[in-house]
Amino acid sequence: MSEVNKFQDMLGLNFQCQDAPPRIGSLCPNIGINAPGPDKNDLNGELTCIGCRRLIGQDNAVSDDLADDDVIDEENAEDVAHVFVAEADKGPDRSPEEDKQVARKKVIQNLVSEMVGADRDFALYLSNNQEEIVNKLRELEKGEETSFRENTSIAPKIIAVASHMLGRLPNNKALKIVEIKTKNVYDRKRILDRIYDTSPENEVSKQISSIGSILEVPEPIIIKAIDDYEKISPTNKEPKIQVLAAAWLYLQCKKSKWRLTKQKINESIPGVSRNALNQAIESYRVFMRNLNGTMEESTNEES
Repeated sequence: MSEVNKFQDMLGLNFQCQDAPPRIGSLCPNIGINAPGPDKNDLNGELTCIGCRRLIGQDNAVSDDLADDDVIDEENAEDVAHVFVAEADKGPDRSPEEDKQVARKKVIQNLVSEMVGADRDFALYLSNNQEEIVNKLRELEKGEETSFRENTSIAPKIIAVASHMLGRLPNNKALKIVEIKTKNVYDRKRILDRIYDTSPENEVSKQISSIGSILEVPEPIIIKAIDDYEKISPTNKEPKIQVLAAAWLYLQCKKSKWRLTKQKINESIPGVSRNALNQAIESYRVFMRNLNGTMEESTNEES
């Protein structure tokens, strides 16, 4: 038996969950007699799901309220014209594009309020850079990159854009609070890093920063890992950048005596298998042994 939808006047009689994958029955916050329903923008009537953050409809009553059905007779036309001007001044006169920007800023504000307790620095970055984040997102939504299509969930795209601009992802705790999978943000950030980065040699360093943030590695260890990587430029047999970054960070954590397990990396970082991680770690160790041996030989020759 299908759930009763008390929001059918706004969402339609046959509304179905828009999340991917769809939530079953009352697990969707827009379906069921006790469901909290969508978040409505009182200015333009746009309806945003509080669960997946997708735009799921529009409350036509809002636009209807802006219309005036009074009959204007010729005798009172001038007086009524003044009334219309006064009424228009009370509300925003936005284009559809401006409405979309407002909707995305509201999503940012919601994310800030939810994430600030778990990752204060990331939440503050979101809050302080709303205009730039929204402009970049709208540019992407109008482009050809499928991961940023306009009809996809807004929140993961916003976090991905902010992560690209900031150079790191929010930590796992913050992502769990807003119920967004790490992979949904991580994959999009990698796309942005590829599109906008003209320095591919820095890609591993960026991944070290992102992975370190996801795994909540202390910042001094992340910075040290990046500095050492860029100074040494180690070679490795593993082709995947995220595996290279994870393996190097693992070794740096071990060196710094900060506990990071391979299991946690496998479970938290998309695209990093245990086998590939082990091979990359071993390849780095071989490189460092050879490098240290060469440095020792050079020192002996000088002495």
